[in-house]
Amino acid sequence: FKRHPRTVFGYDDKGYAYMIVIDGRHKGQAAGATIPEAAFIARILGLEAALNLDGGGSSALWSDVTGVLNYPCDNKSFDHQGERRVPNIIIAR
Repeated sequence: FKRHPRTVFGYDDKGYAYMIVIDGRHKGQAAGATIPEAAFIARILGLEAALNLDGGGSSALWSDVTGVLNYPCDNKSFDHQGERRVPNIIIAR
C-alpha cells in the first residue's frame, strides 16, 4: 500500500457529514495515507460510513471565506496554490 493524498466523505451516527482531506506528497510535512489508514482515521472520528473519493492533486478542501484550506500537491510546493481543476465537487451549505 502506498500513501497518497486522500479525500474522504462520511457521516456519523447522528447524521453529521464529514469532509476530510489528508494531505500528502510533501516529505516531512504531509505523508498522505493508505486506504486502510484513511479507514482507520474515519473510525477514530466515529464515522458510521465513509467513502474514499479521488485523491492525489484532486484532494482539495475549499471555503468561500478562506479559499483553499489544505495543501494540494500538484505544484509540488507546501502551499495552498497546488490545486488542480476537477470535474466533480461536493458542496455543503
